[in-house]
Amino acid sequence: MVRIGKVLLLALFFTLGGCKERVNNPEPLPPRPIFVAASADTTAWEHGIDAIPEENAIFLEWRTNAAYEALRLYRKKGNAAAFALLAAPGLNDTTFVDRVDVGVRYYYYMVAEDASGISSAPSDTIDYQLLPKAINLGVSRIDTMRFSWQIQGIRPVSFILRLYDESTQEIVWLSVIPPSYQGDKEETAFDWDGKARRKQLLQGAQYRWRIDCVGSAAFSGSESGWHRFVML
Repeated sequence: MVRIGKVLLLALFFTLGGCKERVNNPEPLPPRPIFVAASADTTAWEHGIDAIPEENAIFLEWRTNAAYEALRLYRKKGNAAAFALLAAPGLNDTTFVDRVDVGVRYYYYMVAEDASGISSAPSDTIDYQLLPKAINLGVSRIDTMRFSWQIQGIRPVSFILRLYDESTQEIVWLSVIPPSYQGDKEETAFDWDGKARRKQLLQGAQYRWRIDCVGSAAFSGSESGWHRFVML
């Protein structure tokens, strides 16, 4: 009996030891996905989560990794109880455009899988809320060049006017403009703040510009459609 008891104890010891070794040495997880950090509102060339000018949609951007064999993007709308699978981006994809409702905050995270089907830890959760776009953009020139637009719905805390030279893709002027609080129409004179890279727009050159609305809450805003004109 003593000998049998020793054998059982030894077997139990090695069994527990083997289990402990397997627990302490699990299969390594693939790297968790990393979203590209959102650029500041006044960055000339934007990246990371943001509104887009073409439609009511949120732009997402992440970093790729050779260890990935599959990606899953999850989204939660507003105060919904749980996240739901939104998309399974391709391995060469690093961006996604999500068409959403204006005025609702959306939350996102990603999970990756490796060749063994092992899932990564989830990425950080990021979020964004679209505001109504500025509309009816126009330019006029009597004594000075003026830009005008109209707002709808929620009044933003500031506007950002972005003006680019179409032929060179150079940014000519990026200006932060406070709201006038006088109805729904806004306007500003070219280079009112002295920050334009050209003090005069070139005659015959084609330009494009838009108005970004910046919300009071973090990661909230909108981008108007592009307006183009030729300087006469």
